[in-house]
Amino acid sequence: MNQREVNRKLLNQWIEMQKELTTEQKKTLEKWFAGYGEKAEELYKIYKKILECNEAEYIGQGISLPNAKWRQLLSGAIELIQPILPLGSVVDLKKEKLQGKLPKLEQVERVRIVITQRFLSYTETGYFTYAGVVYPLGNMQGNQIIHFNPLMIQGLVKKGYEDEQDAAYVYLMKQEYVLQKGMRNYEFASEEETHQLIRVMEGMNVKRN
Repeated sequence: MNQREVNRKLLNQWIEMQKELTTEQKKTLEKWFAGYGEKAEELYKIYKKILECNEAEYIGQGISLPNAKWRQLLSGAIELIQPILPLGSVVDLKKEKLQGKLPKLEQVERVRIVITQRFLSYTETGYFTYAGVVYPLGNMQGNQIIHFNPLMIQGLVKKGYEDEQDAAYVYLMKQEYVLQKGMRNYEFASEEETHQLIRVMEGMNVKRN
């Protein structure tokens, strides 16, 4: 089973868990979310639109639900349909997402990262999808790990090795974090959750970004 099949299976399981929705609403959302395939960033634009909306309810795909419920549905769908890059992948990060978080950022042409870790959780509510080291320097001082999420990736330079075992690992991690524990990528953290994350990481002497 490849990752696309894994993501679709997880998405269907997760939507089926939404007891507030009718059978027709579930079918509509399954088809709608799955249609974005690997374009999770487009769903994130809708999420941001709802986040900035002052109305108590939002109507999408003919379905009227409380604003908070739509945010939950969209954040969950984004987490589940988002492809996860294998270890060893090399990516360029969006510099605008790193302003104020890396020293001398304006002096570098690009921030190129080698992914060395995935699914890192420092609190009970959220996790980082990736962590890695700056290419070609690596982790020379022992604490130069960059934490980031898929929406911070500008482009893929080189994809690492993946097989069915990797797809199975991604399935199990998404199932545990999103379906079972209701966790979300720290991209969707509230202000309070962000402050908690900062306190925890600073207490562990983990370099945050």
